[in-house]
Amino acid sequence: MAKVLHIQTSERESESFSIRVAQAFLRSYLESHPGDSVKTLRLGKNTIPQFGALAISAKYRVLYGRAHTEE
Repeated sequence: MAKVLHIQTSERESESFSIRVAQAFLRSYLESHPGDSVKTLRLGKNTIPQFGALAISAKYRVLYGRAHTEE
């Protein structure tokens, strides 16, 4: 049983040609692979938190066992 991640970036929903093509493909795919599942990640509808230089620096400080800063 495979898991398919469908990443949808258009905010246009029903007006988007690429979304319609992807939906048609996924319907056909699931008919051919009934045990598989599809998870759709709608990036166009969700706000993605910014992961900038400060967050990256903090991540690596933790990974390398360095002290945290107040930032």
